Amino acid sequence: MTILAQLWLQEHKPTSFDFWLEDKLRLPETVKDIVGVHRVAERVVFSDTISDVLADMLDAGQIDIKTILTTTRMPAAAIWVEWPEGALRVGALFDCAPNGRIAVIVVAGGERQTPGIIFAGTLDALPMEAQSPAIHLGYVAPKISAEYFECALVEALCGLFFLEQPRLISSEPVSWGAKLQRAREKRGTIPLLEYRRITIKIWAEKKAGHGGAAIALGSTVAGGRRPYHQVTGHFRVIRRETPDVRAIWIDPFFRGDPAVGVLLRERTLA
Repeated sequence: MTILAQLWLQEHKPTSFDFWLEDKLRLPETVKDIVGVHRVAERVVFSDTISDVLADMLDAGQIDIKTILTTTRMPAAAIWVEWPEGALRVGALFDCAPNGRIAVIVVAGGERQTPGIIFAGTLDALPMEAQSPAIHLGYVAPKISAEYFECALVEALCGLFFLEQPRLISSEPVSWGAKLQRAREKRGTIPLLEYRRITIKIWAEKKAGHGGAAIALGSTVAGGRRPYHQVTGHFRVIRRETPDVRAIWIDPFFRGDPAVGVLLRERTLA
């Protein structure tokens, strides 16, 4: 699999934002170019389709859009987040701009479709205060609807959100040997990009069997006590007296009093 960032560097549809994106994706000529090393964005590539994971978790009530928008932070000064979307791939660059805002450039394409920037703009800050993403657009590709780019932006922010949940994901570095890179240089081709491959370990739980109905054994609540039952894995929003807000992943666990009853649910993980 060739990642989208690599495909875009090799060939792309031209726009006025290409220089900015290339500046953040292209590797420096030498490791001694410290300015170049600091300039390049960190690259993470999700194995999972973020839109599918997000939709399942929303349906299961494990997460909501407001939590994503109001808790997501920048994990690096510049970061490229990429994920598969059907036959294509989608990637987003988040870059802390000198004016304090966050520049966002979203790209779509694949091996059979020349990659191109679908929209570019700036966010006032992360995390956000609003319940819907507010972006100051500088460019939108032809035939791209407002609904499409808003969904792509939410998915990209969701990718950043997952990166802050170490218990929810696994990370594997993808690197290439020096011999291969030298061979590409001799052929006049750009070096292969290294990145972190991210896999989401826990998907939303889907109820299965019995039409999703619970099988309760002595489920009457007595004296305020609840039957013994499993709590679905979910995000917990931690709010402090300061504006600092965090969301942490809580693994599934059991609670309640078996003396009151046992509440059983059949679930399968997607």
